[in-house]
Amino acid sequence: MNANVRDRHSIMTIYPLECFMIDAAQNSMARETTRRGLLIETAPDHDGSFHLVRITRSISGAPQEPHALFICPFMGRAYECFAMLGETEGAEDNKLNVSNLELHEYGAFIDAVIGAAQGFTPPGPPHVPPLG
Repeated sequence: MNANVRDRHSIMTIYPLECFMIDAAQNSMARETTRRGLLIETAPDHDGSFHLVRITRSISGAPQEPHALFICPFMGRAYECFAMLGETEGAEDNKLNVSNLELHEYGAFIDAVIGAAQGFTPPGPPHVPPLG
């Protein structure tokens, strides 16, 4: 799907908050053998458009897309704060708004995707020295 580094909404349409939260939770489990996230397949063109797709990839072995950039989310501060509350206390008791942290982490991930796309340069053809 086409996304644009100048249009956050184009990336958020491809990768909505719900997908981010599910993928981050799955990626953060130690026993998982796959990672879920986004694959940047092309560098942005002069208008800022680039090709971005959701994928799941194995953590073992060589990348199947050697000329692409894979980026995946992990649980961060929102999960950390929620886990620190323990079983006896609730988020409301501590006036902690975990959803605000999740939105912040989602926004930071979208920023990371934009930054990665802007810095992505697919490798060129291998250099072949001239004969003779």
